[in-house]
Amino acid sequence: MANPAVVSQIAVSDIESMVYLETQCRRQLYPKEQLQETEVFFGSILNKLGEAFNKRDIFSVPGELDRLISYLRILPETEYVSDFIEEANRDHVRLSHVLNHTIWVVGDSHVNFFSGNEELSFIPIGNDINTCRQVGELPFSVFHLGPCLAFNANKYGTTSRFREKLEYLLANVIEEKAKIMFTMGEIDIRAHVFKETEKQGCSFEAIVDGILENYVDMMKSVRDKGYTVSCFGPIASQSDEVPADEEVFTRFGTEEDRNRATAYFTHRLEERLKIESIPFLSVFEQMVSEDGYTKYQYLCPDLCHLGQAALPLVKEELRQKGIL
Repeated sequence: MANPAVVSQIAVSDIESMVYLETQCRRQLYPKEQLQETEVFFGSILNKLGEAFNKRDIFSVPGELDRLISYLRILPETEYVSDFIEEANRDHVRLSHVLNHTIWVVGDSHVNFFSGNEELSFIPIGNDINTCRQVGELPFSVFHLGPCLAFNANKYGTTSRFREKLEYLLANVIEEKAKIMFTMGEIDIRAHVFKETEKQGCSFEAIVDGILENYVDMMKSVRDKGYTVSCFGPIASQSDEVPADEEVFTRFGTEEDRNRATAYFTHRLEERLKIESIPFLSVFEQMVSEDGYTKYQYLCPDLCHLGQAALPLVKEELRQKGIL
């Protein structure tokens, strides 16, 4: 290491970023004051490292790096305390639910809206389930069960394990006779409906009807266990003007196609839930123009999820349907 050529190629900025990430990963382990002290301490080492690097001090740079590594090694390893962190997060959301008399919202990433966060902000509680810190005014506590599909909502053994995760929540977190609002379907419509119409050679209406069969059966089964169930319908689809990202937001069909399928999904789901006396809420119609295009102003920055600009629409719908 005591070689000018080696010292000159050390990526100090990358080391600084690594140390920052290492300390931030432990935010939930340390009280605020202790975290600040830790950041200041490592900051002093990084400053000395930076000064030695700028001076090309071939003796001080290795010494500061050794000191930095030795102190990093004694930081608690997050993998050893992940269960503790998840349990603490789980207890926090349960306490918030009790104190604020919230309604549980269960589903895919669209649950995030009901936490009041503008961008996705998921926090693990165990069993591959996430929650969010409640920052908005709506009385909800949310559970994100992954990229789950309405089509698989009543099935066991699927990739997302929605049904198993729901059973876990009902057995361990959500109290008996609680109020639960489900929200799924946007992923089905965006990523699967028109893929399946081509694959199966049938209409999108037939595919949607099959999705709803499973989705409604799941909600009925939860209601029949004594829970008060409601459903928030899928929002308008991501615009075709947004660059396609197959890894994050897979989509098939045109924007108009997907919104036409969402309109049918919404209409048929409302009909079926009315028969079951399960309240259905939707702001889809307010989110699309007369020619079937999605209105950007109601979406969050990723242009796929509902943004807080839609809060007045949702509050009015909640009021009209007697949820609030």
